[in-house]
Amino acid sequence: MPALALFLVQAFATEIETAKGPVTVGKTPQTLAVFDIAAVDTLNSLGVKIAGLPDKLYVPELAGLKDGAEIVGTLFEPDLEALSALAPDLIIVGGRSSPQLAATSRIAQSIDMTMEGDDLFAQAKQRLRHIRLRIRTRAARTHPARSFAHAKC
Repeated sequence: MPALALFLVQAFATEIETAKGPVTVGKTPQTLAVFDIAAVDTLNSLGVKIAGLPDKLYVPELAGLKDGAEIVGTLFEPDLEALSALAPDLIIVGGRSSPQLAATSRIAQSIDMTMEGDDLFAQAKQRLRHIRLRIRTRAARTHPARSFAHAKC
């Protein structure tokens, strides 16, 4: 997911393609709340710590992530008080939570990573390729000898 690539880019502004169009995120978020299960899974796979999560993740492999995170609502309804208390730098919504974009945007910068249409697999694959490209680009700048050839999409 292109939006998730921003976690791999240090303090540089980056433009990310969202369901609502391109959005510029000015710096790497330090505190993140995520209401989209696919984004939670991808961020977890990349080793990104998520500070705020919905009460149910519906994927047994992700259940352990709630141990170190604040519960900030459900997939359908963010708890705006809990989000305010968390004070995230970025909120990611998608799918079931996407109608709450305007409400979460009053708390912190929010992006909608909903995938729509007939070919969701192709969209997901394209977003993952974009992340892989950004990982390689950043790695080349910071660790020229390091190889990311094992990353496959």
